[in-house]
Amino acid sequence: MKLESNSTEILRPAEEIFAFLSDFQNFEKLMPEQISNWSASPTHCSFEVNNMATIEMEIDQMTPCSYIQMNTVGKSPFPFALKTNIEKTDALTASVSFTLEAKLSPLMLPMVKKPLQQLVDVLGQKLKSYLESR
Repeated sequence: MKLESNSTEILRPAEEIFAFLSDFQNFEKLMPEQISNWSASPTHCSFEVNNMATIEMEIDQMTPCSYIQMNTVGKSPFPFALKTNIEKTDALTASVSFTLEAKLSPLMLPMVKKPLQQLVDVLGQKLKSYLESR
Protein backbone atom coordinates (compact mmCIF):
# COMPACT_ATOMS: atom_id res chain seq x y z
CA MET A 1 0.00 0.00 0.00
CA LYS A 2 1.29 3.45 -0.89
CA LEU A 3 -0.13 6.65 0.63
CA GLU A 4 0.97 10.13 -0.38
CA SER A 5 0.44 13.54 1.14
CA ASN A 6 -0.19 16.63 -0.89
CA SER A 7 2.89 18.72 -1.51
CA THR A 8 3.15 21.48 1.09
CA GLU A 9 4.96 24.72 0.32
CA ILE A 10 6.94 25.94 3.32
CA LEU A 11 8.46 29.40 3.59
CA ARG A 12 11.84 28.10 4.75
CA PRO A 13 14.99 27.11 2.85
CA ALA A 14 15.28 23.45 1.83
CA GLU A 15 18.45 23.18 3.95
CA GLU A 16 16.58 24.22 7.12
CA ILE A 17 13.70 21.81 6.43
CA PHE A 18 16.13 18.96 5.79
CA ALA A 19 18.08 19.69 8.99
CA PHE A 20 14.85 19.67 11.01
CA LEU A 21 13.48 16.45 9.48
CA SER A 22 16.78 14.55 9.60
CA ASP A 23 16.64 14.55 13.44
CA PHE A 24 13.91 12.38 14.99
CA GLN A 25 14.07 14.49 18.15
CA ASN A 26 12.16 17.17 16.22
CA PHE A 27 9.34 14.86 15.12
CA GLU A 28 7.46 14.91 18.42
CA LYS A 29 6.27 18.42 17.47
CA LEU A 30 4.68 16.97 14.31
CA MET A 31 2.91 13.91 15.69
CA PRO A 32 -0.88 13.62 15.87
CA GLU A 33 -2.60 13.28 19.24
CA GLN A 34 -2.93 9.48 18.92
CA ILE A 35 0.84 9.18 19.46
CA SER A 36 2.14 8.74 23.01
CA ASN A 37 5.28 7.60 24.86
CA TRP A 38 7.54 9.32 22.34
CA SER A 39 11.26 8.59 22.68
CA ALA A 40 13.92 9.67 20.19
CA SER A 41 17.58 10.08 19.36
CA PRO A 42 18.67 11.87 16.18
CA THR A 43 18.40 8.68 14.07
CA HIS A 44 15.94 6.44 15.98
CA CYS A 45 12.49 6.82 17.55
CA SER A 46 9.83 4.75 19.26
CA PHE A 47 6.23 5.59 20.12
CA GLU A 48 2.83 4.08 20.84
CA VAL A 49 -0.25 4.49 18.68
CA ASN A 50 -3.51 4.72 20.64
CA ASN A 51 -1.81 2.93 23.56
CA MET A 52 -1.98 -0.29 21.51
CA ALA A 53 0.99 -0.80 19.20
CA THR A 54 4.59 0.26 19.74
CA ILE A 55 6.47 1.32 16.64
CA GLU A 56 10.21 1.83 16.26
CA MET A 57 11.79 3.62 13.32
CA GLU A 58 15.23 4.61 12.17
CA ILE A 59 16.56 6.89 9.48
CA ASP A 60 17.80 4.63 6.71
CA GLN A 61 18.67 6.85 3.73
CA MET A 62 19.36 10.54 3.23
CA THR A 63 20.20 12.70 0.25
CA PRO A 64 21.20 16.13 1.60
CA CYS A 65 18.47 18.74 1.33
CA SER A 66 16.14 16.59 -0.80
CA TYR A 67 15.28 13.11 0.56
CA ILE A 68 14.95 11.20 3.83
CA GLN A 69 13.74 7.62 4.24
CA MET A 70 12.74 6.18 7.60
CA ASN A 71 12.00 2.49 8.09
CA THR A 72 10.40 0.49 10.87
CA VAL A 73 12.66 -1.73 12.96
CA GLY A 74 12.01 -4.10 15.82
CA LYS A 75 8.50 -5.21 16.74
CA SER A 76 6.35 -3.08 14.48
CA PRO A 77 2.86 -4.50 13.79
CA PHE A 78 3.69 -4.22 10.07
CA PRO A 79 6.74 -3.02 8.13
CA PHE A 80 6.59 0.40 6.51
CA ALA A 81 8.78 3.17 5.17
CA LEU A 82 8.13 6.88 5.51
CA LYS A 83 9.76 8.83 2.69
CA THR A 84 10.18 12.60 2.66
CA ASN A 85 10.83 14.54 -0.54
CA ILE A 86 12.00 18.15 -0.32
CA GLU A 87 12.01 20.23 -3.50
CA LYS A 88 13.71 23.61 -3.43
CA THR A 89 11.41 26.24 -4.93
CA ASP A 90 13.79 29.16 -4.47
CA ALA A 91 16.41 30.25 -1.92
CA LEU A 92 13.80 30.78 0.82
CA THR A 93 11.04 28.29 -0.03
CA ALA A 94 10.67 24.55 -0.54
CA SER A 95 7.87 22.03 -1.11
CA VAL A 96 7.66 18.93 1.07
CA SER A 97 5.72 15.72 0.49
CA PHE A 98 5.50 12.52 2.50
CA THR A 99 4.95 9.00 1.16
CA LEU A 100 4.20 6.01 3.36
CA GLU A 101 4.74 2.56 1.87
CA ALA A 102 3.48 -0.35 3.98
CA LYS A 103 3.29 -4.10 3.63
CA LEU A 104 -0.15 -4.97 4.95
CA SER A 105 -2.29 -8.04 4.95
CA PRO A 106 -5.69 -7.61 3.28
CA LEU A 107 -7.30 -7.97 6.72
CA MET A 108 -5.35 -5.04 8.21
CA LEU A 109 -5.80 -2.68 5.28
CA PRO A 110 -9.31 -1.42 6.15
CA MET A 111 -8.31 -0.78 9.78
CA VAL A 112 -5.14 1.20 9.16
CA LYS A 113 -5.47 2.92 5.77
CA LYS A 114 -7.41 5.97 6.99
CA PRO A 115 -5.25 6.63 10.10
CA LEU A 116 -2.06 6.27 8.06
CA GLN A 117 -3.35 8.67 5.39
CA GLN A 118 -4.19 11.14 8.16
CA LEU A 119 -0.65 10.77 9.49
CA VAL A 120 1.04 11.70 6.20
CA ASP A 121 -1.38 14.61 5.74
CA VAL A 122 -0.86 15.92 9.29
CA LEU A 123 2.94 15.75 9.02
CA GLY A 124 3.01 18.27 6.18
CA GLN A 125 0.51 20.62 7.82
CA LYS A 126 2.24 20.58 11.21
CA LEU A 127 5.68 20.94 9.65
CA LYS A 128 4.58 24.07 7.79
CA SER A 129 2.90 25.54 10.86
CA TYR A 130 5.84 24.84 13.16
CA LEU A 131 8.67 25.98 10.88
CA GLU A 132 6.91 29.12 9.67
CA SER A 133 6.12 30.21 13.25
CA ARG A 134 9.77 30.11 14.39
